Amino acid sequence: WVWADAVIDGDTIIVSSDKVAKPSAVRYAWASAHPWANLFNQDGLPAQTFRTDDWK
Repeated sequence: WVWADAVIDGDTIIVSSDKVAKPSAVRYAWASAHPWANLFNQDGLPAQTFRTDDWK
């Protein structure tokens, strides 16, 4: 896992990293709650941690 940049485009989050040519999954604030977590909705509520993979 590497740090990545993200932008919000409508209702989609686009994630990219110069270190990953073909990303296959994203995890956000996955290990534990982090004070740097910075994803909020229009009402100012923070996003919950999430992952897009189901790897074991």
